[in-house]
Amino acid sequence: MKVILGWLASIAWIFYAACGLVALVYLSRALFTQRKLASSITLYEQEELREKVRRFWRGALLFFLAGVFLFAGVWYLQRLPALSADLTITPTLPPGLVITPSPSPRPPATPVLGALPTITPTVGTSVPPPPPSPTPLPTATPTGPVPSNILYARFGDVAELIGYDLTTTTLSPGQSVGVTLYWRALPGAGSLNYQVFVHLLPPDISRLLGQHDGTPVEGTRPTTTWTAGEVLVDFHSVSLTATDYTGEARIAVGLYDPAAPHIRVPVAGGTDYLLLPVAIQVSGP
Repeated sequence: MKVILGWLASIAWIFYAACGLVALVYLSRALFTQRKLASSITLYEQEELREKVRRFWRGALLFFLAGVFLFAGVWYLQRLPALSADLTITPTLPPGLVITPSPSPRPPATPVLGALPTITPTVGTSVPPPPPSPTPLPTATPTGPVPSNILYARFGDVAELIGYDLTTTTLSPGQSVGVTLYWRALPGAGSLNYQVFVHLLPPDISRLLGQHDGTPVEGTRPTTTWTAGEVLVDFHSVSLTATDYTGEARIAVGLYDPAAPHIRVPVAGGTDYLLLPVAIQVSGP
């Protein structure tokens, strides 16, 4: 028991650090969203940002309380050995009674064996060869398109984004970047004809530098034709339309219903878009 408790206490700091780090992430996202809320102008955007702020504050509080409860639990477990030692009962013998330990029985002597007989092979007798080693089974080679950049993001019950490719990471006004998305269809893909949007944004996502929206696979594969489990290669060409911007840019990807463009498919993690983990350098003309 002491060994188990010692092991739990030795790794508890990992869980403390994880809870604290996640709480800080939620806290920073809440503060960042509050700053965005102060600069928003539409009622719809303000209400959406308020809901995000409340959700981030709840996440920060939840992980902070998880760290506190974990610390209290480890402290309580560390106290258990001392409590069990205090409750140990030592038997008391009557006066004058002495218990003499009985001697341990001696093990029987091991007989000494004589020299083993030497086996002399008979001339002309062949020794059978060892059995052949088993032939290794062939390794299956995965099939299907494989992206250069692997990631995982779940868009509701519609699709999973499993990777992407880019044709360039540097842009000038008038140029475009080719973005290839690799979607794995989920059972909910066929419910609506979802559109894919690919937006080029500055790091603070304050304006639109370029975009491309449309039906997946260059208009040939609406999501209503997707089969759960299949992987689709979806190409988009995004032109840099902002001529007054230089610096770093990011690529945001998402799905929406064309009948209600302001309602997007939620991404696992609490957002309605995914920023690809790559930076595009935008230079002047």
